[in-house]
Amino acid sequence: MRDLFLFCILSILFSCKPSKEVVFDNSELSNEQKEPDWVKNHPISSSYYIGIGIANKDSENLQYREQAKKNALNDLASEISVTIKSNSFLFTMESNGSFNEDFNSTIKTEINKNLEGYELVDSWEDKSIYKVYYRISRSEYHQKQKEKKEKALRLCYDLYLKAVAAEEKSHVSLAMNLNARALLSIKKYWNEINEYNVGNKLIFLENEISANIQRILSQIKLENTDKKFNLSYSNKYSNTLRIKCLFNREKISFLPLNLSYLKRAKYTESSKRYTETKTSEANGEVSFFVSDLFVSKEQELTIDVDIIKTLNIDGENLNLMKGILSRFPEIKLSIPIKLILPKIFINVEEKSLGKKSLNKILTNTFKENFIKNNYDIVDLKPSDGLTLTIDTDTESEKNKSKFIPAYLNGVISLKNNKSGKTLYNKTLSNIKGIHFTKDKASLKAYQEASELINESIFKEMLKTITN
Repeated sequence: MRDLFLFCILSILFSCKPSKEVVFDNSELSNEQKEPDWVKNHPISSSYYIGIGIANKDSENLQYREQAKKNALNDLASEISVTIKSNSFLFTMESNGSFNEDFNSTIKTEINKNLEGYELVDSWEDKSIYKVYYRISRSEYHQKQKEKKEKALRLCYDLYLKAVAAEEKSHVSLAMNLNARALLSIKKYWNEINEYNVGNKLIFLENEISANIQRILSQIKLENTDKKFNLSYSNKYSNTLRIKCLFNREKISFLPLNLSYLKRAKYTESSKRYTETKTSEANGEVSFFVSDLFVSKEQELTIDVDIIKTLNIDGENLNLMKGILSRFPEIKLSIPIKLILPKIFINVEEKSLGKKSLNKILTNTFKENFIKNNYDIVDLKPSDGLTLTIDTDTESEKNKSKFIPAYLNGVISLKNNKSGKTLYNKTLSNIKGIHFTKDKASLKAYQEASELINESIFKEMLKTITN
């Protein structure tokens, strides 16, 4: 009986054991089966702006979730289109390509920066990528933008009124700054018609502000207080330029001016454009010290009002305002320079073989160079001019060959008649000339000295006059 019982128990146990173990592994399902439709196809909705963002998952990108979110919001912002309405402020600026480029960049940045009310709809990931789905209600977005615009228009109008008040007090820099701030406060809406209700009257804010700017710029005047600007050898080609800044006949303070002229480049014979900026003082005047001028007959000083510096802005706003201000005429003053060069008297002692020479080769060489550089050669010694002294002679020596050598020796000097100071002194030593006769050899030596004057001596002398 006991054996029968054990047999039954064993039979039951063996009958319950399966012939083969079955294991279900969910990882064997393909990614395509688990991907939601929005991962493969960008959703389209009339009720929402939608943004899909993707980021790679790897050891070098630990912030992939944040990156995917940022990409999604950029995608969402790109759906919010900017339409340029006719007669809008931006429409009037369309001819300025760089302005539109700067504006579009700014608007894109502003939209991204001010996005709010968006929600995360879904996310999905596999071993290599991570995707997110964000959206924002179109109606809610536009309602908030409407409220923001109304607030911005109120601020713009307030700044506009303050600019008008500053203009009435001839506070030019402050008025320009306030006008710029007023325009920039509604820059997001330059593509729209921005009407503002003042009492029973509608005004277009950008048009009113632009008219303000044009009126201010048209009333700024620059005057040269001395009426002329002279640079001379006696003042070492340096002088002070005084400019008076006026606004509707009132003195303007804190107005930035740029002075520009050609300055002598150091260690070379060339010139470089020099620019200096100064701001007018309480008396409305600006003083510039002009020196190291590049001596040229056509030189002039250029002074212009640097309006952009009155605005006290930078970055994207600076580029936008530069584009706006480029539509208005520059406020510029050109002042011719009266260059007063010293008169040159030439004291000649050119001899050939001990006798007074009739050719005066060196004298003529110097005359040509001085005249070419706009100097006047005079017959009488001027009290405030310069005297060039040429004291030279030649001598020959016997030679067994048929060619006879001659040697030129002497001194060339330049003096300031008023001070008696010697500005330049050059000794000519054994400059050789060879020919068949003594006279022709002497003439050849003078010709060699003339070439030396053209090549180097005159340039050296000129530096002592102009420095």
